[in-house]
Amino acid sequence: MVIRMISGGFGLTYTDGNGTQRFSLKTPSSGYFEAPDELAEELVKAGRAVAKKLAAAPAALPEAETVEEDEDGPDLSVSDVVLPKEEPKRTTRKRKK
Repeated sequence: MVIRMISGGFGLTYTDGNGTQRFSLKTPSSGYFEAPDELAEELVKAGRAVAKKLAAAPAALPEAETVEEDEDGPDLSVSDVVLPKEEPKRTTRKRKK
């Protein structure tokens, strides 16, 4: 569960990617963080933290159009190719002393 402390502090012990035990102090200024569900529920019930309301899972995305390929690769015309816009060149002048 994702929570944020609203009063006091909370010490969270975790194991990093190298297998080393770490300790992290979470305070109201730490923002939202992931905590084990049982512990998060305890902190929320005690009034020391608030749970972040997660958005509902997005609906299934529509299927993407498929481009049929032949032996030479995908069939693209010049109008299908989008080139990046060139940024204006910046010039700098030396200051006169």
